[in-house]
Amino acid sequence: MPEKDQIAESKPAELWAVFCGDINAGNIATFVKGVTQVGTQASHLHILFQSWGGFVGDAVFLYNSLRKFPAEITLYNAGQVASAATVAYLGAPRRKTTANAIFMIHKAASSTNAAGVNRLKAVAANLDMDDIRMENILRAHLRLPDELWTQFLYHDVYLSGEDAVEYGLADSIGEFSPPRGTKVLNALG
Repeated sequence: MPEKDQIAESKPAELWAVFCGDINAGNIATFVKGVTQVGTQASHLHILFQSWGGFVGDAVFLYNSLRKFPAEITLYNAGQVASAATVAYLGAPRRKTTANAIFMIHKAASSTNAAGVNRLKAVAANLDMDDIRMENILRAHLRLPDELWTQFLYHDVYLSGEDAVEYGLADSIGEFSPPRGTKVLNALG
């Protein structure tokens, strides 16, 4: 049998992994490197995704990477996906959540401790750009009622797993359930 056919036959249909951490440059670089390596070994990656959030730029990078990844990817929320992590989560072509999971979205924020006027202007300009790109991604996916979009302008918006399905954040209620005996990988090494 040709070597290519032997590789195709030994390739597992599915791999399972867990991402639990911040959305930052280091974690996202590790995650993308790992997904790229195992993505050539399986046709479908199932990833349990847990994050309080982090940096908008890193979330947008992960969102764009997940959207175009050659293997099927399903992200699962079994606890909390919040802030910038919600933007990243939306990049997965398939998204599942438990009914009792929580999602949170809000406008971008930045610390301005000991900042002078010019620094404050630069922070404000960057926050405007981050708000625009986050909101564009959110609006491309979510069907929030007007009162929740208004709430989003002023403070955090929390959604249950069931709300997430109703509003388009997740595709369905579902559990991260690797078959018994399956090795579950740590997506962050």
